[in-house]
Order: sequence, then structure tokens, then C-alpha cells
Amino acid sequence: MTVITRQLLADIGISLDDAAYVQFTEQYEAELDNRIVNEIVDELDTEQLRELTRFKDNSDDAGLQRWLIENVPDLDKIVEEEMAILLGEIAENSELFT
Repeated sequence: MTVITRQLLADIGISLDDAAYVQFTEQYEAELDNRIVNEIVDELDTEQLRELTRFKDNSDDAGLQRWLIENVPDLDKIVEEEMAILLGEIAENSELFT
């Protein structure tokens, strides 16, 4: 699912051509994923960390998503907070992308 849409970027004054948009969203959505995972890892015990690693190692995105929903009670809050932080950073530096 694309989180950083063209409309979202337009709302903060960023207009990119198709190739730049694809590269931008890949880079920043990967960054968002990393930040979310780092926050989640901080909340897990050793066994949960092993389970999470198994899903990631097997590239089982559907299983990982189910596992996260079942095992990380603050998942929505973590995603919301990390997205807000990243979008704030992007907005702060929007002049670099135009």
C-alpha cells in the first residue's frame, strides 16, 4: 500500500515527475517501514522477536501483518507517530525535492 501519495506531496508543495516520484516513494516508504520495525522491536520479548524474524526471513508479508496486529497492541499508534514524524521531516525539507 502506498502511503506517500502524489496528493500528500502536493499538499506540502512537492511536485515530482513519474520517475522521481517512484524513487521518492520507494526510498521514504522503506524508511518508514524501518522506523516502524525499530519501534516495534523495542517492545518485543525474545520469543516475539524470533517470531517476527521468521516472518521477515520468509518474506511472509501477509503472515507478518497478521502477527503484528495480534502481538503489537500499539501498532496503530506506532505507525501513526512514525508517519507523522517522517512527513514532518519531508515537509521541513520540501524545497530540496522541487
